[in-house]
Amino acid sequence: MRDRVGAIACVWGVLWMACALLSGVLGVAAAPREPAATTETPGHAMGGPFRIRSLSPVQLLFFQFTPERALPVPRDAWDLHLDVLEANILARDQRGDDLFLFDFELTRAHLALEYGIYDRLAIGLEIPLLYTWRGVLDDPIKQFESVTGFKRTIRFNRSQHLFSYLLQKDGRTVLQGQPGALGIGDIALTSKALLWKERAWTPAIAARFALKLPTGDEDRALGSGEVDVGLGLALEKTLGPVRLYFNGSLTLPTGDPFAGTGIESVPMLSGFLTAQYHLTRYFSLMLQLNGVSPPVRQTGLDIGKASFEILAGVAWEIPSSSLVWQAGFMEDINNTDRTADVAVFMSWSVRFSRPSSPSACCQEPAQ
Repeated sequence: MRDRVGAIACVWGVLWMACALLSGVLGVAAAPREPAATTETPGHAMGGPFRIRSLSPVQLLFFQFTPERALPVPRDAWDLHLDVLEANILARDQRGDDLFLFDFELTRAHLALEYGIYDRLAIGLEIPLLYTWRGVLDDPIKQFESVTGFKRTIRFNRSQHLFSYLLQKDGRTVLQGQPGALGIGDIALTSKALLWKERAWTPAIAARFALKLPTGDEDRALGSGEVDVGLGLALEKTLGPVRLYFNGSLTLPTGDPFAGTGIESVPMLSGFLTAQYHLTRYFSLMLQLNGVSPPVRQTGLDIGKASFEILAGVAWEIPSSSLVWQAGFMEDINNTDRTADVAVFMSWSVRFSRPSSPSACCQEPAQ
């Protein structure tokens, strides 16, 4: 009964996402255009880093800030973000009675809604939708590795399209996902306050706060079952056609999802550095580095070490609209046993109910 209710809720969640995004686009299209107060287009005033966090199966149980711009949503405006990714995860490590075997694909849709309540302050709601399954990327990845010669032994020694989502400590199972698990993950309430506007020699700086609620089903590895607190900073600076972004954060678990197993939850640090190069006014190339410390220790395994990922892709700010589209891929750069092997993603952002007059605090320098 619980699974049926969860499936129905997920279906309604997907429908709501689609309707909300469509409503935002139509609202922007139908809204009367006002004379621009600056040379910036609505899309250019949004944009920002790839909204993709670390994809380690263990780190995903804990809260991570989505990389964002330092500039908050203008007062009385709404920003709607929808990120969809497909990640292929294949990792194994065993030392004595401690082991993990992750062999699955993760489809993750992330909906974020932000509202500007004051000129320098915005609040938000984040809702992830997760689906773990056998996936479709095994064969293309294996063929790519065969052609390039960058072969992972585990991929060629193991059959394709299997499913395993297992972590054991001292021979006891402490984390286990299920094939075909579909559900809402842990929802988060967020806020962002602009502390310092961008100037000639200094970046814009914003403080961030978040509270993650245990709404995901921990029995199916869709959530941690615990509340997390997030503290963070966001910075951004324009240097000619290049725009740099940095997001740093600290996650403080208030509970221990692995209590009684010998594995201990600890605060998690994360950093995201993004460079955006504008080839034209509306089209840009992007490169991003993600680094996240482990949220657990005493696992006896490789997942107790930091993970690093590189993301590359493009961003297109749709002319004369408030719609921004991003697409790209993610690859691990230090150890595939700690995070996803490969991921592809797309993101859509739209702003609607724009204020009648631009906020002076949230305008950015003209390119």
